[in-house]
Amino acid sequence: MRRFLLGLLITFLLPMMLAASNTRILKASESVIRILTVLSDGKMVSGTAFCINDDGYFLTNAHVVDGAKSVHALKSSGSFDVDVVVRDDTIDLAILKISGAGLEPLTFATRDKIKVTDRVASIGFPGAADNNENMDELTTVTINSGIIGKFGKTNLSIKNRKSGPMSPIVQHDAAVNHGNSGGPLVNECGLVVGINVQKGLDPNRSLGQIVSGDVVQGIFYAIDVDLAKKLLGDRGVSYLETDAECTAGGSIPSGTVQGGSSGMSDKDRKYLIVGMILLLLLAIWGAVVYLQGSRGKQIAQKGSEISRIVSRKLHEKEAVGAISNPGASVTVQLTPAAPGLPVLTVDRTEKIVGRSRSAALHLDNPLVSGKHLSLTLSSNNEVVVKDLGSSNGTYIEGRKLTPHTPYTLKRGERLVIGSEDVVYRIE
Repeated sequence: MRRFLLGLLITFLLPMMLAASNTRILKASESVIRILTVLSDGKMVSGTAFCINDDGYFLTNAHVVDGAKSVHALKSSGSFDVDVVVRDDTIDLAILKISGAGLEPLTFATRDKIKVTDRVASIGFPGAADNNENMDELTTVTINSGIIGKFGKTNLSIKNRKSGPMSPIVQHDAAVNHGNSGGPLVNECGLVVGINVQKGLDPNRSLGQIVSGDVVQGIFYAIDVDLAKKLLGDRGVSYLETDAECTAGGSIPSGTVQGGSSGMSDKDRKYLIVGMILLLLLAIWGAVVYLQGSRGKQIAQKGSEISRIVSRKLHEKEAVGAISNPGASVTVQLTPAAPGLPVLTVDRTEKIVGRSRSAALHLDNPLVSGKHLSLTLSSNNEVVVKDLGSSNGTYIEGRKLTPHTPYTLKRGERLVIGSEDVVYRIE
């Protein structure tokens, strides 16, 4: 009889507890937003941020916004401009201000309530490389579950990667994928117990390894909550915190506060009451078939890396902003010295010139690199040329340009792009 009752308990009560836990984690996932960072070379990277108060402040990783020309936030209702309030490269954290996103803030757990073997979930968005044009897919989070394995220290610095300070971290096995950087690691109650920083890190890692996810397999790190709270406190940014104990099944004891609400919701209580009634009826009648225990559901990764449609929308937005500025409509044309080449129209928006079809100004010549150089107009309407590390170089009047260093092209000077077959002058 005991075994029978134990079987009933596992069959019905445990799924009810898991359902309550999943409900809190799903609720926490509604407080994250995708971050899109446009770099100075026109490339785009993405990450994740989560809301920390009702004033529109968010937390993410510093490397998500490193090298940014502009930063944007994306959700199903549209995109939002992002202000980087502060960036601390030594602990890889950044505070953002996003107005109008309308997300509820998450609550931090206190450090002494976070323990090894606690069940956790990493929440974030996939990375930014394939061509999915479905906005629902692009704004759907990935949730992965696991447990805390241990607490340790590592070098979180994104600049001083070999001799930076050692900072406390939470090691866990809830998968963190490329693009999840800056997302919250939450416990079963939906409380923040860490800030994800990609996969397991090596003190000698490069920034490229951090961004690409080329790191230790199966080990994932989250930044200690006390580091985040100190950064927020030093900057006078408010946040929510509770010292409540998160019990099995994801419930918080009555009377404690999580984000301004009481511990167990009415919906969670209904789950438990229904479960207990089923147990009582089945125990009385003894007519039950032992069902297999089920594992907690994990939301499948639906979002794919950021698409052409997002990039196009952002460029359209930036173009509209440029037109509203005085002088933004001024253009200068570079004419080719040989027939068959297109005229290059230059304006205040930096444009990539190259063989790649994604280049704003396309040149179909085998000696021209995919992203060969960039062209833009200065405030004095002078053409500024910047080689982007091309294979065959960029030349002005026979002088090879230093990569990534801007030069001013004067009227009448010859601009050679990779080959003497590709020569331009200002019209």
